[in-house]
Amino acid sequence: MAIIVTLRTYWRQVLVIIWPLLLCPLVFPFSERSMESKCVFLFLVMALFWIVELLPLPVTALLPMALCPILGIKSSKEACKVFFNELTLILLGGFPVAVALEKTELHRRAALWFLSKVGLQPRRLLFGIMTMTALISMWISNTATTALMVSITKPLLENIYKDELESNKRIESEIREDLNGGTEDTGNRDIETIIIEYPEIKELLPANEEESRFTDADVESPSDTVLTFTIPHRPDTDESYQDQQTSRAVFSRRQTNRKYHIRGEKVELRNWRQIPLQADEINTISPRSSGNHRDSLEKLHRKASSTTPQGPSFQVALRAFTLSIAYSANIGSMATLIGSPPNLVLSQTMYKLSGRALDFGQWMLFGVPTSVITLVLAYVWMSVFLYGLRSTLTCKRLGSPEQVEYAAKMVREEQKKMGAMKFNEKVVSIHFIILVTLWLTRRPGFVPGWTVLFPDNYVTDGVVAVAIAVSLFIFSDVRPAVLCFRSKEDDRPPRAIPSVLTWRLLSHKMPWGVILLLGGAFVLADAIKVSGLSQTIEPHLHVVQQMPPWLVCLTVIAITCFITEITSNTVVAILLLPLLNNMAKLMRIHPLYLMFPATVSTSMAFMLPVATPPNSVIYAYGNVGIPDMVKGGFVLNFVATGVIFLAANTWGWLFFEMGTVPEWARMESNTTTAYNSMTTSSTILGTTHIASLANENFNNYTR
Repeated sequence: MAIIVTLRTYWRQVLVIIWPLLLCPLVFPFSERSMESKCVFLFLVMALFWIVELLPLPVTALLPMALCPILGIKSSKEACKVFFNELTLILLGGFPVAVALEKTELHRRAALWFLSKVGLQPRRLLFGIMTMTALISMWISNTATTALMVSITKPLLENIYKDELESNKRIESEIREDLNGGTEDTGNRDIETIIIEYPEIKELLPANEEESRFTDADVESPSDTVLTFTIPHRPDTDESYQDQQTSRAVFSRRQTNRKYHIRGEKVELRNWRQIPLQADEINTISPRSSGNHRDSLEKLHRKASSTTPQGPSFQVALRAFTLSIAYSANIGSMATLIGSPPNLVLSQTMYKLSGRALDFGQWMLFGVPTSVITLVLAYVWMSVFLYGLRSTLTCKRLGSPEQVEYAAKMVREEQKKMGAMKFNEKVVSIHFIILVTLWLTRRPGFVPGWTVLFPDNYVTDGVVAVAIAVSLFIFSDVRPAVLCFRSKEDDRPPRAIPSVLTWRLLSHKMPWGVILLLGGAFVLADAIKVSGLSQTIEPHLHVVQQMPPWLVCLTVIAITCFITEITSNTVVAILLLPLLNNMAKLMRIHPLYLMFPATVSTSMAFMLPVATPPNSVIYAYGNVGIPDMVKGGFVLNFVATGVIFLAANTWGWLFFEMGTVPEWARMESNTTTAYNSMTTSSTILGTTHIASLANENFNNYTR
């Protein structure tokens, strides 16, 4: 028993040691093709470490830097060259600009301005929040975007549903007064009323009188709910439910919508204000209530229902809007090259394959139309999800003028607090506009870009990003009192002023883990190519030759969306792209026909918190649970799959000439080398059965 407890506690550490030991035969194979098997060892170790997160993802990404030289796959010098590359330069230049946007709250000002122009009627508000979230997510961190928009949205909804919330507060006060025998317990206003839903037992017996009263000592902190109640305990041989036990527990408010096991019985705790009971659902009572109190609770619930405004309740609207923010952040991130790490993984993979990475403008040709269409369909679905199909189709006006005015007043107050644009906001906005303009016009394709002024391939997107980032360290954070910057009324003496960006701020905000993760991915991908593993696995993918390319593309999109639901989207891109490149070569189609849709699909996972950072953020806020995410995201996964498939076969097919096979993507091996690779790989696996299959496949090739 002690061993089991120890394994449960230290299972990560145990697996970190055992998994590489189990794979040791790959390091010392009885074959001449030891390089491929060593690369398989590296790939499998990193795959499990990444998927299960035995170590932090950036730490696992450092393993190729150590294992490639040790295993003899490539030297440390060569690995370092691959680790730091052009896309690392884009990150080092792009992230400081995003940090500057966050510091000056320029994105917050833009969001408030956009919402004020779109309108604050509920359906327009949903459209404005989703659109603004997607636009901001194109340029800065998904996590920061989601956190910002949630902080803006919740106060807006509180203003729209102000009457309902005030009514609920009055009803809560009446319930407390009723449950306390006619006197309101004014000393414990922070304690929330909890409803216990018991699936088998219809009533919970009241606790002893002295236990049913709360005291200041019972409350461990204002953010906790102290719950004292008695539950009937069911022995295995006694069906009379006469045995009773009193249980006392402290639950965080954030956890009141989750299930717990108390004394072996399953109990679901629900905050009645967050999940209002229906009239036919009143089969539970408050921990301190009796039969009379239960009647009172039904009466008060009917009163609350009568004061609820037309349309969804506040909590339902809050959950739907919060989900919409996460979905929009995911959708917006696929529009630009720097929107999501998997996008950069594809760009660098293309550089390794063709000698030319995807630049900013090329990516937007595919990403922006895909993002816009998906966002519109997501808005329609979330409108149906929140307001119903009939209301959505008829465009029924929602919200009273008073509710809209409450929200508009809040937006005006927030804009008034921010005041006029500050000097640092103007500096950052100008730098941002210059950066995007230079990225889009560097090599637009239909006309020569400004890079014709420099030697070929000298100035890249990374060079532009770093130049703009360095400039932000030069410009001051406030308007300096020197030269032309001094106003006529300003008589301040010149003084030292900090710059818009400081190293302390940047080092704290910089996502170093993303840089390490991508660097390790690039080294792993290069190791697969250098070791010859990619050529070895190509013949084993012959089954895809029997499938039409469009079906393979659709299958890849669907599988990628599913896998991303249970592991990091960056990890999925790292592991899948080399395999998809080999599949495309074997099918004699353009690798981008499979790789581009798969990469974009890694951002289209909407159902589980682990799938993408925005999903994790909204789940951590506690406004939504996994059932809510699954209900809303399941349909969107199908919608996104259809849109991405459409993009790959229409404008993506046209822009990237996917109907042709580029020179670098053509098969380099003939049937004889394919046969040799297959028989060699079967020797590595040490099975005669695979060798016989290889002979059969060779006969099929030569017919």
